[in-house]
Amino acid sequence: MNWLLASTLSLILFTMPSAFAASSIVRLESLNFDEVCGEGSDGRTQCLKGGAEPSWIPDGVEILERGFSNDLASCGFDREGLKCWRLSSSGDKFDGVGQAEAVRSFFNETKPETVRSASTSYCGIESKTADLRCLLPTWSRTASRTLHIQPRHPITAIGLQNDIVCWAESNGTSGTIYCREDQRTSSRPSSMNMKDVTDIEIGGDWICARSKTEAQCWNDKSNVALPTDMVTAINWSGNQEGLCALTRDHRVICVDPLTGLILPTGMGHTIPTEYTSPNPKHAQLWITDSTACVRETQGQVGCWSWWNPTVTVVPFSRPVQTLFGESYQPCALLDNGQAECRLHALDSQTLSNTDRIRVEFGGYNKCYWNSSGIDCRGRLDNIRYRSVRAIATSRYDEALCVIGVPAEDPIGFESVQCFSYDPALKAPPFELQNPTAVATSENRACAISDEGVTCWGAPYPDTPMPNTVSQPMKVEMSSRHACALDQFGFVCWGELATLDLQIPSGLDQPGRIVDFALGASRTCAILDTGSVECWGRDYELTGPPPVTKAATSILGRSGLFCALDQTGVHCWGGDTSLPK
Repeated sequence: MNWLLASTLSLILFTMPSAFAASSIVRLESLNFDEVCGEGSDGRTQCLKGGAEPSWIPDGVEILERGFSNDLASCGFDREGLKCWRLSSSGDKFDGVGQAEAVRSFFNETKPETVRSASTSYCGIESKTADLRCLLPTWSRTASRTLHIQPRHPITAIGLQNDIVCWAESNGTSGTIYCREDQRTSSRPSSMNMKDVTDIEIGGDWICARSKTEAQCWNDKSNVALPTDMVTAINWSGNQEGLCALTRDHRVICVDPLTGLILPTGMGHTIPTEYTSPNPKHAQLWITDSTACVRETQGQVGCWSWWNPTVTVVPFSRPVQTLFGESYQPCALLDNGQAECRLHALDSQTLSNTDRIRVEFGGYNKCYWNSSGIDCRGRLDNIRYRSVRAIATSRYDEALCVIGVPAEDPIGFESVQCFSYDPALKAPPFELQNPTAVATSENRACAISDEGVTCWGAPYPDTPMPNTVSQPMKVEMSSRHACALDQFGFVCWGELATLDLQIPSGLDQPGRIVDFALGASRTCAILDTGSVECWGRDYELTGPPPVTKAATSILGRSGLFCALDQTGVHCWGGDTSLPK
């Protein structure tokens, strides 16, 4: 996936309790229960989270010098400093702040020259003091979840797993490796002797280190010397089970850290035959607990996993200069200085920097998209498109509908396709001419095209869609009703349209409604006067809309609504952390 890196959004300040002010959002586009996104005045996508915490959105970046990625964040350093293209949106907190803020603060304050990461931890050598500082969210014995070590001698290498940190100090004539653990569950030594250590790897019950002249592993019983190929290796990489290396003659070998013996297989990774023989094209080895990859000199990357020893070429968008990352997802610095992270088994569509990347929230998905493709995080992470005009997700379940050209389409015509557990939702009953917009909810969908509004899937009970909709401008759907805005005014249909969701008198006339949003049992609309009016059920839950000044756009999700006017973003109703 090509995440184009993010610049820091300014903190959001309040001018009134019910609005996000100074957000610079000029048009609302997507709404989650704790996050609202839209187009910013700078032409980029901006999102506001509950508690006025800004989120990070893919964007342009200067040429990166280095990068790092794990379960908490994907970040790197360019000439301007720290840039992140993904920060965890988890609600977990430590030290009183959210994970995203803690990660960002750690790197901005430490400004480390060297960074080592595990799946949920970071360590770095502070640029000014040369102290070792670590951010350890999962540690239980470090009350502040941070570790600060003032070394007696210069630090030459860092090793990190989530529950243990090791570092090597050298005074020029001798060297020592020290370790700190969260909860000591093994009898691994807390200090080991080796001069001028260059690399440290940590596994389940062992620690391995190497210098230019030797390589050793320590465990709870003894220490063993490693073969010369491990000492002289171009690079080495390990996981919880073992240690592998790319040798000086460009072969992949693996060793047992407890015995020092070379293994016929790579600790669960059956080494593909193309990597067991010398090949000068092999330039870097990268291994995690589930995946192994080799980068070649021309920038191509081949990966395999413990469940599939067949090499798969990972389709990075440009030649790769360096591999990095944790878990199952290889990340890369590309030859143009940008960063890109890709799923190995189920690869996601790369989003090129052709235009603004937008956000769409679904029931179990968060999708990023622009005209070049879609990248979803959730249960729909293998949607491939050559080009995209519009997408829509169901607010309550798995449906995702796309207007665009699928990657496998040899002709290249735009079509409407939906991805859902319900096969009846897959496509419209006939091919639509020039589709421009789509909406979906549960097991039904509607699209706007030259034919007007076309709907398919399970019909709403009671009131059917009227056949008088002409030149529609917008269509929206909820689980129980749908509405459309066209040249003749505003019309709704579905189960709730015949109950107490009738359009108030006069609002169905042309020009009265300029934008609208649907909740589960309510409809809210911006009138031509700039005010917001709502009608329907659950009034006591959502409450009245706020008094707005020239509102311009509105969004709804279940019982939550947000509207944008000249003073900021106003949200009301729903069980949410967004300010009311």
